[in-house]
Amino acid sequence: MQEPSEDSRAKRMLLISSRPALVRPASAGAGEVPQSDWALPSSLRERLQVEEWRFPAFHLHVQADAAQRMSAWTQRALGSRALIVCVSPGSLELLWPLLPQPWPDCLLLGLMGDGSAAKAMALGVPEQALVYPSQRRGESQDSGGLLARLGALDPFDTIMLLKGNGGNLDLAPALEGLCRDVEVVQAYRRTAADAPSVNDLLRRVMQWREPRAPAASAASSIAPVVFYLTSSEAVDVLAPVITSVAAGVHEAQRSGRIAIITTHPRIEERAIERGLSLVVCLSPGVDSLAQWLADN
Repeated sequence: MQEPSEDSRAKRMLLISSRPALVRPASAGAGEVPQSDWALPSSLRERLQVEEWRFPAFHLHVQADAAQRMSAWTQRALGSRALIVCVSPGSLELLWPLLPQPWPDCLLLGLMGDGSAAKAMALGVPEQALVYPSQRRGESQDSGGLLARLGALDPFDTIMLLKGNGGNLDLAPALEGLCRDVEVVQAYRRTAADAPSVNDLLRRVMQWREPRAPAASAASSIAPVVFYLTSSEAVDVLAPVITSVAAGVHEAQRSGRIAIITTHPRIEERAIERGLSLVVCLSPGVDSLAQWLADN
């Protein structure tokens, strides 16, 4: 992330989106993996005058025993009606070198929504092997939406759930209600961004949003900052930054200068629990975010 420039400070809004950094051991594809998730199209950023920064609020690390456990399950599952469940696009990309390739015909992949499905197809999973809720069908893009899709299918012989430390604790028991053989593999762990990185982000944000015109009133000259948070962990890491940024804006003007966008009621609830206000919950994906930015 570069220092704010005069050109960037001409933008009318700063968007900070949290994405995990992916860290693989040498045996699983090497070092830190640059995220290739969506971004706002450059034409849209220019039209809306939005400066977009990505901040890795946490890192995902492959667990030492993940490869052995995933391989053992795959070997016994081949030839049966089997399903792998992966909970996010980032974890799917992180664990992709440990998954069977080319993708076996008998194996389905359960995902949480359109973003994960697009990631899976980009990696090489056939579309017919995917089971996921979609915004196009008006479905909830979360574990509830996936469970509803799975409940409408023929029963599975075996399921492997790939998860990290923490996360949704209700998903595994719900899957066990659909299949008697569910293997839960803690395939990766999350580590939060360190304090110096978070403090550096705060410094950059405060520098970026300094009043543009000294003669203008403080309320009108402070640039809006939008935080786009797609996980509860990102809320926890960035809550001090958001609180500090909000503290510099008079309460009467805050609704036009600070916004926290989340992509699930559970994340919205965490933000409110952390004392954050002006929290908005949108459907996941770039389209709903772009529409909100255009309307605000």
